[in-house]
Amino acid sequence: MRYYFHLVSDQTQFLDHTGLDIPDLATAKDEVQNTLAQLRRTMDDVEDWAGWRLEVVSSEGSLLCSVSLMATVH
Repeated sequence: MRYYFHLVSDQTQFLDHTGLDIPDLATAKDEVQNTLAQLRRTMDDVEDWAGWRLEVVSSEGSLLCSVSLMATVH
């Protein structure tokens, strides 16, 4: 199945138009964690993450998972 990973806030959306072929939702969630780890390495000011989330969407357009970027900062 193809999953899409959208980076969104209430005002802005960065939509993933390519997606990834991944066998299941558990693997897609692992990909979310990998993506968030990459974002952590590239963003200096974690306050910029407030209100942002990473959404996993199916090829049919269904929202499968939404992870707040602020919730992942430790």
